[in-house]
Amino acid sequence: MTIAQLDRHGQDVDEIIDDLSPAEREAGLITFGELQELPKAPWLIDGVIRQRSLTFLYGRPDTFKTFIALDMCGALMTGRSWLEAEVTKSGPVLYLAAEGSETLVERMRAWEIHHTTTVPPDGFQVVRNPPDLSDGEGMDTLCEALKCRPYSLVVIDTFGKSLGWADENSNSDINRALLRVAKIKDLGIAVVLIHHSGHTGDRLRGASAMYGAVDTIIKADVVGELLVKLSCERQRRSRQFEPIYAQLGELEIGTDELGRPETSLAVVGRASKTTGLVAEHLARRQGILEYLGNCPEHQAKQADIVQALGLRMNGSARRTLFEGLEEEGLIEKVDAAGKALVWRLVH
Repeated sequence: MTIAQLDRHGQDVDEIIDDLSPAEREAGLITFGELQELPKAPWLIDGVIRQRSLTFLYGRPDTFKTFIALDMCGALMTGRSWLEAEVTKSGPVLYLAAEGSETLVERMRAWEIHHTTTVPPDGFQVVRNPPDLSDGEGMDTLCEALKCRPYSLVVIDTFGKSLGWADENSNSDINRALLRVAKIKDLGIAVVLIHHSGHTGDRLRGASAMYGAVDTIIKADVVGELLVKLSCERQRRSRQFEPIYAQLGELEIGTDELGRPETSLAVVGRASKTTGLVAEHLARRQGILEYLGNCPEHQAKQADIVQALGLRMNGSARRTLFEGLEEEGLIEKVDAAGKALVWRLVH
């Protein structure tokens, strides 16, 4: 008998189970021993997303979130690894395209060309006008359809466009919407919700209820030329994974109706940590210079720059960044009211 089979008083769990009354069972009560026996959802993409989970993939506009999600779809429907992370369960995927469905063909064509393969005939299903998350009946119908195939993943693109009349700033509305999405999760299917960040760029846009209701949160930031940093901000039942740097590339996918070359982007691989960190540092430097260049008198408080650019760094790293630009003669400190540190662009 294992420790897990004993309660804190040394009783056999089986005896405790027998002690639960029919009324308790009807009400859904279980013992702690039974709770311990419930299996943890296995990984879908090792270390990144679990089966039977809800994930937010979010970021500012134009951070290539849809390309990242489509690359994930491609890996899952073919069983190939995703950015060097093992896919532990492959299967068809369903893409709920609340916006941008007209671009999916070109984007998936670029994915096919890069991987020298084709999308499996039944591997990639699309709903161009999906039921919104304020429509309980529509979501029930969708869940019934999901039982027809062994889907591995459902992508909702975007969460905001899928809310219907629901207010994304209302905790009660968001809780109701995510409870409907959880019906897909309850079928054993992982769900990725593509969403945008708020105006500061450092958190999910909308109600705080989003944070408590999901298993994984991944933030996308562009840190270099077609280079995206994927940061794990929440991992409910595991350690947060280290940042992943995804490199995109432009591929020629054919010709348009006038015979001109037509291109699309696709994720072409995982960049090394060193490459990512160097690109991120250069992007931060450039961001500071551009921000100051657009400010009145080309100067601003350091706190305002940090907030506007979403510079998530400790104090020492932040000081090194700004003082490095100062040492190169690109920016300089200026007098400021109070204790605020102000920087000015050097012309």
